[in-house]
Amino acid sequence: MDKDTQITAAQFQPLLDSNNRSLITSGLLGLILVYMLSNVIPASNIAIWLLLLFVSSIIRIVLAESYKKYPAFDEKALRKRFIAFRTGVVGSALVWGSSAFILHTEGNAQYQLFLIFMLMGLSAGGTISYSVDLLSARIYTSLVVIPPLIILFMQGDA
Repeated sequence: MDKDTQITAAQFQPLLDSNNRSLITSGLLGLILVYMLSNVIPASNIAIWLLLLFVSSIIRIVLAESYKKYPAFDEKALRKRFIAFRTGVVGSALVWGSSAFILHTEGNAQYQLFLIFMLMGLSAGGTISYSVDLLSARIYTSLVVIPPLIILFMQGDA
């Protein structure tokens, strides 16, 4: 294994190691979020969003576990795995970002604030979880933070 491949493998391993914990935490936070919003959001919106969250998480867990079970030792295979991992990060971030639209509570500042705090906390956690891969951290944070900002600007109130 050449030096670049060793660096890539060393960068990829911590992402795999923290993957399941991050996704389980994400699922638990998702359950807390929908529980808190269940009185003000239609059940169909909650069901759709939870389904998206859990399907994306399960796919990412299965993928990471297969990467752990069958490690790659060449640069090309590692690059493909990085792309697949980042695609999963994008999917997860899009699901969480979509919560700003799917779970939006018009005119209910208390619940909007709860959702925004949840998303900002997730973006901070994502930055830490994906800090080994700066691109993943930036993608995750951007896709989680931008949707609530769009909602707030569209509302146009203080």
